[in-house]
Amino acid sequence: MGIDILQILTQAVIASGIVGIITKAVFDKALKKLEAIKVENENAKKENDAKNEAVRYGVQALLRHELYEMYDMWATGKGYAPISVKEDFSNMYERYHLLGANGVMDGIRDEFMNLPAHCDGDSDGN
Repeated sequence: MGIDILQILTQAVIASGIVGIITKAVFDKALKKLEAIKVENENAKKENDAKNEAVRYGVQALLRHELYEMYDMWATGKGYAPISVKEDFSNMYERYHLLGANGVMDGIRDEFMNLPAHCDGDSDGN
């Protein structure tokens, strides 16, 4: 029983070629899947960024509205603001400013914070 070395080598070369083809196909499919996942993640990030920006602008608008309401009530309406109200105003303003305020409220804040803490005849300042 003689073994034909040429036949064995031929079969080995064919087998390794088939393995190479199969390996390449598997890697190509995996690469396409990874590329699809990357595109999906990029699209999801863009969508999340847009939603986050909308929430940021919405919260900023709500804070600006509330700051104007407080200003109208205390500065325009009463002419004074108790210390606790000034603290609330200041806290809201700081959050508003952190969201990327454009300077619209700076003058309002300065004027509000310079209001007297009590009206004439009310000396407790609360």
